Amino acid sequence: MVTFTKLTDEPLLSPAAIQHLVPGAIEVRVPAIAQVGTSEILVACDARLAPVDDDWAAIGGAMAADLPNPNSLLLLRGRLDATIAGGISWAEPTVLRQGSIDPRSGFSDPAIITSGNRVVIAHARSADVGFFGSGRWCDNPAGNDARNVLHIDVACSDDAGKSWSISTITGDVAREFSGAFVTSGHGVIAANGDWVFPMIARNLNGTTSFVAAISTDAGQTWESGQPIGIDMDETALATIGTRLLLSARSTSAYASGKLGRWQAESTDFGRSWQDLAWDNSLPAAACNAALVELPGTIALSYAGPDRIGGHIAVLDDDTWRTVATITDQAFGYSDALYVEGNLIVVYEQSGSLRMATYRTRE
Repeated sequence: MVTFTKLTDEPLLSPAAIQHLVPGAIEVRVPAIAQVGTSEILVACDARLAPVDDDWAAIGGAMAADLPNPNSLLLLRGRLDATIAGGISWAEPTVLRQGSIDPRSGFSDPAIITSGNRVVIAHARSADVGFFGSGRWCDNPAGNDARNVLHIDVACSDDAGKSWSISTITGDVAREFSGAFVTSGHGVIAANGDWVFPMIARNLNGTTSFVAAISTDAGQTWESGQPIGIDMDETALATIGTRLLLSARSTSAYASGKLGRWQAESTDFGRSWQDLAWDNSLPAAACNAALVELPGTIALSYAGPDRIGGHIAVLDDDTWRTVATITDQAFGYSDALYVEGNLIVVYEQSGSLRMATYRTRE
């Protein structure tokens, strides 16, 4: 069984540190973390402004500072360094996508996949509407320029994130849904080499389903798998041999307070899913979480009831077992990375990001 020894738990990024990049930013949210090349770490996140719309719910925002708020995306680049606490030396943050109040544009919810120096960051792009106000791409002749559609963009880099090309894939993966977004965190590279991002899509009847966004060419083109579920929300993925494991929060649980997570498996690399079931073995709040592969097991970083307390659980004979508590304070969205024997968890707390590092041993 894997054991976890905490090495550090320290501040990573705050709104005060990014005012020169995003003036007026009030919070830093929804982290995504990945290794790039052999020695670099890349974190992507939201920089969010105070809500600029009083009618944010009427135009489809899930929360006041969600899209279509004019949020920006930031990048934080680090280098592995065993000589310092935490094991990573960080450079100054930079802007990946800059939001704008006039004309209105916003960017949010980064999700990342890397292989060597190849980096793909999927994210949401909005103009006039958010997820719950989005029209269908297929109904709008403006296509990728439609202002009443929440779009999915991908930023691609072949030089470890130093330069980027941007494209829109809404019509490729979500053309018939009433809003869709790739959920923040990291995607996976399946056993057959396909790149897979988790995506949540809103159906015409208002229910929400999980759909995998799949690329067979390292992020150059994308297609979607079959949807599953009618109460799905932000989702984490992991590989278990040739299978994919899905762990998702429930849409309705945010209001009801129900604890637990949806779980399902795919044997065809995300094109279809089986055995969808509600797992209440962990007291997990309705909050985005992170799955990460460790030697011999899978780890899950998750938020406790009311998003107080952050924890690490491992999969032990198909049963989740909590093995470490990251904090007993506020704990929001998280993402995690396993690198050089360490588990790194980046998480939200009080409008900023923190990073906890654990040494793992079997």
